Amino acid sequence: MTAAAMRPGLEPILARALASHQAGQLAQAERHYREALGVDPANGPALHGLGLLAMQAGHVAAAQELLGRAAAATPGDPGVLNNWGIALARLGRTAAARERFESAIALAPRFPDALVNLGSVLADLGELAAAQSRLREALAITPQSADARCALARVLLSQRKPAAAEGLLREVLLGKPAHAVALNLLGNALREQGRLPQALECYRLSQAARPDHPEAWSNFLVAQNADPSVSALEAFEAHRAFGRRFEPPQPFPGPSLAARRPGRLRIGYVSADFRAHALAAFVEPVFTHHDRSRFEIAAYSNTPAEDVTTARMRAIVERFVPVAGLSDAQLVERIRADGVDVLVDLSGHTAGNRLLAFVRRAAPVQVTWLGYPNTTGLSSMDFRLTDARADPPGAESLHTEQLVRLPTAWCYRPWTDAPAVAARRADPGAIVFGVMNNPAKSNDVLFDAWARLVAGLPGSRMLMHAPDDEGCRARTIKAFAAAGVDVSRIDFFPRLATAGYLSRYAEVDIALDSHPCAGATTTLDALWMGVPVVTLAGDRPYGRSGASILGTLGLDDWVATTLEDYIACASAHARDPHGLETLRRDLRERLRASVLMDGAAMARALESAFERIARGRGFAESNP
Repeated sequence: MTAAAMRPGLEPILARALASHQAGQLAQAERHYREALGVDPANGPALHGLGLLAMQAGHVAAAQELLGRAAAATPGDPGVLNNWGIALARLGRTAAARERFESAIALAPRFPDALVNLGSVLADLGELAAAQSRLREALAITPQSADARCALARVLLSQRKPAAAEGLLREVLLGKPAHAVALNLLGNALREQGRLPQALECYRLSQAARPDHPEAWSNFLVAQNADPSVSALEAFEAHRAFGRRFEPPQPFPGPSLAARRPGRLRIGYVSADFRAHALAAFVEPVFTHHDRSRFEIAAYSNTPAEDVTTARMRAIVERFVPVAGLSDAQLVERIRADGVDVLVDLSGHTAGNRLLAFVRRAAPVQVTWLGYPNTTGLSSMDFRLTDARADPPGAESLHTEQLVRLPTAWCYRPWTDAPAVAARRADPGAIVFGVMNNPAKSNDVLFDAWARLVAGLPGSRMLMHAPDDEGCRARTIKAFAAAGVDVSRIDFFPRLATAGYLSRYAEVDIALDSHPCAGATTTLDALWMGVPVVTLAGDRPYGRSGASILGTLGLDDWVATTLEDYIACASAHARDPHGLETLRRDLRERLRASVLMDGAAMARALESAFERIARGRGFAESNP
C-alpha cells in the first residue's frame, strides 16, 4: 500500500498540486505540495514536485536536495532518478549525474529521456563513442525526438563530422523550422565545413527564435570575424549589439577595490579551456611564474571534462574552482566570496564563455585577454590586454574596453609531442604552401588569392587542412579550377591528433595565414616547426595576430598590408630557396629565445598591468 493511500486526504492535495503545476500556476502548486508534506513529510511525489519547481526557478542546488529526498522516498522510480540526474548535471556533478541516469535506465531500459541525458553527460565527460551509442538507442525508441537528434549532432560535431551533424539537424528543422537549438548547431556544422554565409544566416534565425540565449549571438560574432564582406566598423557594431542585448540599462553594482581587505592582489582567471586545448598552453607558463608573494591566483574552470592538463593547472594555482554547474548569479556570488580583485576572461565569445557573469560585475576590475582577439562588446568589461602590433593606435575606436598594451599579447608553450624540425625537401623549386588554419576561417576571397598564387608559380603545390568532407573539398577545388590550377596540385588532410598535425609541416615550405581572421596558435606552431608564415595585417583586432607574432620576431617582411601584397609577398619568398633554408634551420631557436616564450617576462608584464589598473580603481599602495 502506498504512503498516499495510507493517509486520508493526501491524494486530493497531490492531485490539486499536479493540476496547478501543469497549468503553470507555480505558486499555487508549491502551496499544495507543501500542504502534502505537512501531512506526510517524506512524501515522494510532493518532494519530487517541489524539486521540479525549484529547478524551473533556477534554484538547482535546492532542486538537487529535494529530488534526492524524493528518490529516497520512492526507490525504483526511474522518472525521479532521471530528474535528479538532470539537477546534478546542471550543478556540474557529471559523475553523480551519470550514475542516476544509468540507474534510471536499468529500471526502464526504454526510457528515451534518460538515454538522451546519459548521452549528453557522456559527451561532457569526453566519452564520445559511448555517448553516440546511447543517443542512437534513444532515437531508435523515439525516431522523431528533436532533443535526441540535437544531442547526437553535438557529439558528431565534437567528433569532427559536421556533414553528418548537418543531416540530423535538417531533419529536426523539417518539422520545427524555428527550433533555436537546431539552428544554432546547424550554424556550427556549416561553419566547420567552410560555408560561412549559410552559417551566419542560421545564427541569425536562432537569435530570432530565442533572443535571450547568448550562445547563438556569440557564435555569430565568432563566425562573422571570418567574413571579408563585413567592415571593421560593422563587426564592432555587431559586438555592441550583443552588449546592448545582454547588459541591463543600469549596470549591476559591483564590489570596490578601495574597501578590500589587506593582502596580496587576488587574480581570478575564467575559462572553459583549462584542459588539452591551445589556450592552456598559453596560460600555463604564466600561472607557473606568477609571483605568489604579491599575487593570489585562482582559476575558475567552466568545463565538466577534466584531463591531465587540468590536473597540472590545478596544481599550480592556489584555488582551482570547477564552475560548469553554476548559474551566472551563482558564479558571481562565488567569485565575490573569494574576494577576487581582478577577474580575467580568457574566452571572449568562444565556446564555454561566461561573459554574462562579467555583465553582473563579478569583480571590481574585469579584463579580457588571449582567447578571443577582439572586443567583447560589453561596457562591463573594463580592459582588454593586447600589444601595439595587434592593436596599434586608433584601435580604441573598435573596442568597448580600454586597451592595455603589453610587450606582447602571447606566451607560447610548444606542444610536448612536437617532432623535430624536418629538413627541406631536395627539390627547392617545388614549393609547397600550407593552409593549416581551421577551415572555418577560409572564404572565397582567400580561395581566389591562394589559387592565383599557385597558378603563378609553376611546380608549386598546396597542402590544405580540410574536413574529411567531399562538399568542403569540392568548393576548394572549384575555386582553384576557376584560376586554372589543376586539382592534382592540391592535397588535403583532415583534422589530426596534435603529433600528426605537426608532422605535416615537414611537407610545407611556406604557411599561408587566413584573413580577415588571422591565426595565432597555428602561426606559432608553424614557426616552431621551422615554417615561415605569410600574413595579411588587417584593419581589425582579430586580423592582426599574425602581424603581432611575426613583428615580435623581426619578420616584418612576411607581413602584407593588402591582398595583392599578400600574394606578391608569398611569391617572392617562394623564389628565395636560400632564405627558406635559413629560416627552417633558425626559426625554432629564434622563437625559443624570444619574449614569445618567456613565461616569466609575460607574468611580470601581466602583474605590472594588473597593479597599475588596480591602483587606478582605488587599490591602496599600503596593502602588502
